[in-house]
Amino acid sequence: GPPPVNADEPCTQEVVDAFNHSVELHEKLFYSALGLTVLCIAARCVLGRNRAHYKALAWIMYCMAVLKMGLGLTIVATNPKCPDSCSGCHNATGTMILYAFICFALGISWVGRARVYR
Repeated sequence: GPPPVNADEPCTQEVVDAFNHSVELHEKLFYSALGLTVLCIAARCVLGRNRAHYKALAWIMYCMAVLKMGLGLTIVATNPKCPDSCSGCHNATGTMILYAFICFALGISWVGRARVYR
């Protein structure tokens, strides 16, 4: 992929392209984390109806919690940055960082829910 963007770099087309690539990656991570939430809700709805499935549901929720927190960490680590000299790109750091913390909170709550299902 393109090299990481440094905030002190001059604004070139290569820098803007690297930023746009980072934004695309960030959006994929965001939608993956959102999809994992939908999958977790579906698993709880389907498997949570029958007590015989609680142990399997607990393990599924533990795994999903680890994935969710990992995605949150990756969202923080890959936060796109655009050099100050560029006006052709925008930094949406606040909302994505907020969503990363939501990922951590959901992951922790899923661990708690999994403990209940054990």
